[in-house]
Parts: sequence; structure tokens; C-alpha cells
Amino acid sequence: MKKDFLNNTIVKKDMDTIYSSLSNWEKLKNMKVLVTGAYGMLASYLVYFLIYLNEIHNFSIDIWLIVRKEQKLRNRYGEICEKPYFHYVIQDLNVEIKIDEKMDYIVHAASLASPQYYNTAPVEVMLPNVIGTYYLLEFAKKCKTKNFLFFSSSEIYGKQDEQINGNYDETVLGILDPVDVRNCYAESKRMGENMCASYYKEYGLKTNSVRIFHTFGPTMDIRNDERAFSEFVANIVDRKNIAMKSEGKAKRAFCYITDAISAFLLVLLFGRGGETYNLCNEFQYVSIAQLAETLVSLFPERHLKVEKVDRDIESTYVSKKDENLVTADSSKLRRLGWDPQITINEGFFRTIKAIEEGI
Repeated sequence: MKKDFLNNTIVKKDMDTIYSSLSNWEKLKNMKVLVTGAYGMLASYLVYFLIYLNEIHNFSIDIWLIVRKEQKLRNRYGEICEKPYFHYVIQDLNVEIKIDEKMDYIVHAASLASPQYYNTAPVEVMLPNVIGTYYLLEFAKKCKTKNFLFFSSSEIYGKQDEQINGNYDETVLGILDPVDVRNCYAESKRMGENMCASYYKEYGLKTNSVRIFHTFGPTMDIRNDERAFSEFVANIVDRKNIAMKSEGKAKRAFCYITDAISAFLLVLLFGRGGETYNLCNEFQYVSIAQLAETLVSLFPERHLKVEKVDRDIESTYVSKKDENLVTADSSKLRRLGWDPQITINEGFFRTIKAIEEGI
């Protein structure tokens, strides 16, 4: 990141939004927090918020990141990399963690989460979710961390029973074919969750998993992420008509990134040990076609429309074939105190304006 992210009007507003979502952030003061996958969409916004707590509210958090590529880290955080509270270790997660400090909190967000990798690099998709999780849990056990938060995924639910009555909670599991290569991500996330629960059961190490449904925000990689909603944002930013590569019947629940970060931190600080939580804003549940029409309506002055096109035959993207006529129930997370505030209209408007402003 070439400039201070807090100079971005939307990002600064987002940080204030997250801060106002919880009245008690005191548990993070003077803590050491380790984050993996720190230049990804969600983890980077989480790190932005930790930086914001230091820069704006003097929290004195020691921020530690594990990354594989220093240049990508510097592209994301710029001059923040030189701050005395900002530390990073260049290493692969599939080996023992090379940090001598003891961490108070660990957030494991590193993962190849985009479907474009599921066919081309399934092994690389699995490794951080399984082997990486093992080494991080061993490190957490040695540190006696206050909590270990694992970023899981809605993909673990597999194919849901079409007769299911209403949205499903954390106790309902669907069908996954373990020899379908596309399931490399979902199956490895399931294993990661089980490892977290097992470390809590056997060693008393406090762990939590959050099953993340569709999330979006200013740090989306709109140039490389082939998911429909990401490509739609790229179309709007480029002042082009939205290219619809399907019939758009599939429905998804979309959660804006400020609500997601609030959820992660709420679970990290106050989650019950060994528990898993759905992170799903089921109140913003629309079809892909509806989303496309909504996005063009946000900027009527651009005179854009939705056009049906065929997906590039050379694309490596592996789409889900089900239409997801039900979604998850976030009641468990809401009982913890989560209260999502941002609508699809507001969230995608913020996303597009932040990207256009430069982030």
C-alpha cells in the first residue's frame, strides 16, 4: 500500500464503524496478536483495525504476521511495516513456526480461498488448512494463547437437503464427495475445524472456528478473483456493463467486511471454547442476478446495464452447481452479541468508492 490506508475516506469510516460495534475492546490492549494470511481480503482488514487501534486509540498491540512474500506485505501495508509494533516473519506454514515470542491471540486466516485454485492447485489449497493449522496449534499450545481463531468456510456444509426447513445452524451438515477435487478446500476446512476442537478437548487450548459465508469489501482482489460478485465490482469500477456468466439464479448471503471483522473479534475475545460459529448475514440474501441489478442501480449516472455472456473457455474457475435456496442461520453468533448493520447497497457502494479512491 503506497499511502496510509487511514487516508482513504471509506476505510477510515469502516474502522470507525468496527470500533463502534463493540463497547469493550480492552482485552486487546498491550496484547501480542499473530495473524496468518495477512495480505488476504479479510485478514488485511483485521490487521488494519489492529493498526487503527494503535494509531488512533493508543492500544499498544504488538502485531505479528506470518507471510510468504515480503513484497506483497509491503504493497499492502507500506510504511506501516517500519512501525515498532509491526512485526513479520517470512516462512511457509507447513513447517514449525519460527517465532520465539509468546502470542496472546492467534488468527489463522491463510488459505487459497478462491475456486480458481481448486482444480489447478488442490494440494496447495489443502496444506495451510491442515498442516499449517497443526503447526499453528502446536505453537499456540506452547504459547498458552488466550484464544486461537480458525477461519473456516461455508463450503464445509456441502450440498444441503432440498427439504430442509429454514436456514441451517452449526449442527446441520450436508454432503461432500471426498474424491471430488473441488472439495479439496471444503474437506480441508472440515479437518481444520476438527483439529481445533480436538486441541480444545485434549489439551484445553481455547479455540474457535468461524464458518465464513460470502463476504466483500474494499480489499477484494477484483483483478484476479473470478467469483461473480468480485467481477461485478470490477465491471463497475471500469465503467463497463456487468457481464453475467450464468443465469444468476444461485442465491448468496452477502456480509460486508466491517460486520465480518466485528464478528471475528467478538469470537476471538468472547467466544466459548471449542465452539464454531456461522458468519452469515442471512438478512442480505439475494440471487446473483438481483445483485447485478443492484450494483448497476447504485451508479445510475454511469448508464450501465447487465449483459449475459459466456465464461472464458480457458478459465480455471470451478463453480458450485447448486443454487443454494437456503442459507445459514447466524443466531448463535448473534447471541454472542453480533449485530450486522451494513446492507448490500451500502456495502457495495462503500467497496466501489474505496477502490476508486485508491487502496
